[in-house]
Amino acid sequence: MTRQEHLAEDLTQEAFLKAWAGLPKLAAEMTFRVWLFRIARNEFLAFARSPRTAIREELPDVPDQTPGPPQRLEEQEARNALRAAIEKLPETYRDAYLLWTHERLPYMEIADILDVTEETARWRVCEARQRLAAALRRFLGEQLR
Repeated sequence: MTRQEHLAEDLTQEAFLKAWAGLPKLAAEMTFRVWLFRIARNEFLAFARSPRTAIREELPDVPDQTPGPPQRLEEQEARNALRAAIEKLPETYRDAYLLWTHERLPYMEIADILDVTEETARWRVCEARQRLAAALRRFLGEQLR
């Protein structure tokens, strides 16, 4: 979410420190994993809202395994379009989508982290996927039909 490895490490360290300090307050009914993800997400949101911070660095390029230059160029263009499309998603959809795709969390845990119902978490991921598919239609070609 930060697009900066060192910043992500710093925020992770802060999240773990807050989790350690708040461990005695952990409610029995709340799972540790969801609780920790919520703390980490709140750390990121607090950082992102800070007036003196701005995330400017692009995501690093992924090494390409495709043989030809035209295929490499097309895949790079598609990756850039995906990054841009994800950035344009409203935060509510983007958060749910990233937790689902990058963290591979089940909908129930996504719902707990985002403090919404499981149905709402499913809907947000679905809506994010639909918006991304529409934005990337030219790269998906016949697969959408």
